[in-house]
Amino acid sequence: MAKLRFPDLSKMLKTEEIPSFLKPYLKFLGLGIPSNLDAWDGYPAARNKLYQLMKNAKKKFISLAGDTHNSWVSELENQSGKKVGIELGAPSVTSPGITDVLNVDENEFVDSIVKINKELQWMDPSNRGYLFLDCMENKIIASFNYIKELENINSEISSSQSFIIHKEGLELEKI
Repeated sequence: MAKLRFPDLSKMLKTEEIPSFLKPYLKFLGLGIPSNLDAWDGYPAARNKLYQLMKNAKKKFISLAGDTHNSWVSELENQSGKKVGIELGAPSVTSPGITDVLNVDENEFVDSIVKINKELQWMDPSNRGYLFLDCMENKIIASFNYIKELENINSEISSSQSFIIHKEGLELEKI
């Protein structure tokens, strides 16, 4: 649901390392066109309609997203730049993320994508696992848990990153 643009990946990859599936998307970079038109960025009128519906109901909301294979936390904003909700993007359990598919420096990629996307607060493109939500009356704790070993049957968690979403104003706090 978050508005998302990718950094210029051609500057992070050697020409011979650019996969053929990525080449058509690279053409969009200088045109101001969203990176993924098959997501909410391809349907801005529908997204704005949902945001208006939530505003009319006097509600802020939490959007849960998947299928990007990466972990994301975004503070959603309407066309006026007013915060309307939080989006949590769950990682895949085993499918590769973007830094697994592309030979890019993970830190450079994360720094670049967070810097150019106002709504995006945090992301992890390389760890596989799951998102766990602990819902309480006044807050939600969102924990991204990452599996230690993918190659072996081992459900041990190697690391996690957690955020508190406070009910009042949907304030986001990284813990």
